[in-house]
Amino acid sequence: MKMFVRLSIVFATLFGMMGSLSYAYPQWVMDCGFDFWNVSEYEREIQRGQRTNDELERMGTHISNRMQVKNQLIGDYLDGRMSFRDLVFQFWSLNQQHPNVMNVIRVSCEGNNDLEKICRNVIAYVRVRLNDNPSTRDDWMRRMRNEMQELLEDPEASQMR
Repeated sequence: MKMFVRLSIVFATLFGMMGSLSYAYPQWVMDCGFDFWNVSEYEREIQRGQRTNDELERMGTHISNRMQVKNQLIGDYLDGRMSFRDLVFQFWSLNQQHPNVMNVIRVSCEGNNDLEKICRNVIAYVRVRLNDNPSTRDDWMRRMRNEMQELLEDPEASQMR
């Protein structure tokens, strides 16, 4: 019997202290993870996070695929299998599929029109690809600037302006 009384006193004291703590600092229940009544909200939050994660993963995969295509196109250009003009039009086509990409290019690349901005974007990509070989990079940069100028002066390329 004495044991029952002692345990009752201990539990009453504990519950009293927890009640006082809850009154003085209501956040402690959540901080300790004892807020079982919020489980459904936490599950919804986890689901929202999972959906966001899935969307970001899809976007990352898509961006990675676009980068692979662009790297392949640059390789074709550097190996002589594609002209600068064709490379620019391929980049243009890829970028047109995503208006946000074009908006970024319009803001971040110099130029008087979209064609010039795409040309400069292509040159920037190729420059990065050639960073390992500075001796040929400078020659390629000169060549691409000349080809860009020819393309900008070409009336047939006006569709991109």
